[in-house]
Amino acid sequence: MVAASAALLVSTMLTGCGEAGPPDRATPQQPVATPSSVEDLPTGRPTSFALLSDGVLHVDGFSISTDADRLVHRGGTTLVGSVDEQHSRWWLVDGGRLEPLIDDATAYLVPVLSADGGTAAWRVDATVTKVDDTTSRYHWELVVFDVPSRTVLGTTGLDGDVTCCDQGGLLMITGVTNDGRVGLSGGPAGNLSIWRAGDALLPVKVRASSYSGFDPWPLGVSYVLAADPGARVSFGRVDAAGVVTEVGWTRATAIWSADGRRVVDRVSSRSTQTSRLEVSVPVTGATVPLALPPAPDWQALGWEDDGHVVAARVSTPDAGPPTYLAVVRCEAASGACERVHASA
Repeated sequence: MVAASAALLVSTMLTGCGEAGPPDRATPQQPVATPSSVEDLPTGRPTSFALLSDGVLHVDGFSISTDADRLVHRGGTTLVGSVDEQHSRWWLVDGGRLEPLIDDATAYLVPVLSADGGTAAWRVDATVTKVDDTTSRYHWELVVFDVPSRTVLGTTGLDGDVTCCDQGGLLMITGVTNDGRVGLSGGPAGNLSIWRAGDALLPVKVRASSYSGFDPWPLGVSYVLAADPGARVSFGRVDAAGVVTEVGWTRATAIWSADGRRVVDRVSSRSTQTSRLEVSVPVTGATVPLALPPAPDWQALGWEDDGHVVAARVSTPDAGPPTYLAVVRCEAASGACERVHASA
């Protein structure tokens, strides 16, 4: 299942699970002028952000032909995969090589990376036993993998019942913090929980809705309160008893920088019926719009580093990976953007 077998168990207290650092309080800069077209933007150095299109992976100065159709990229770490209803295979990109990471019969297995790219986690459906017409009993295996050392930090088995046809009770990985804690939704805890290699499962003492795919805070937990079915995603720190101290909130579509300070997101205006990409600091409310040429298909792809966002005009076909019509790098502090190309 895993192309590494060393086990390294770590056990540390959860209290103070990372600091968001001092909030940004810099003097506001003058807005950057919005160019009329991509051609009006200056050209910068090639981006190190991984791009997969038309069977070619562009990353770290290499162009790699691959049959993979899935891409996970965070904090300089790139995983590519090929998944279907019968099998899942994933590779870790190492320079110009694809290093086997996962080869398992679990359907549509997609690993999760921490925002700094240092830790990967995934769930394996080890066994499934039918209980009755509407319920199946699952045994899951969770795996946590340390990217720099190429070693498995730990595994654990969890059991739970899943109901048809809403998949109620299904165990989902909600995210991985930069210090290696795996956030979970559903499964034996029935709600939000945390597992770290070498530790027992820790139920989080908050009434959260089922995980809906949002990007979690890299320094703690993110959750949607069961009493708040809207798009507001709270985030906060968790102590060793599972008690949450809320720090702030984001929208469900926000993408976090690895240091946990900023997010990039699409913001819509009801009055003008328009939308734009902007960087914000959730703990202060400060915002910086990205100075992009007018077009409805700009998407934030993610963070190249803590100070730069990569965005693209994207054409998404009905099947297969997207086509990038234009790729830009934007400064988080000013919103100024420049054209970039894939790194090879």
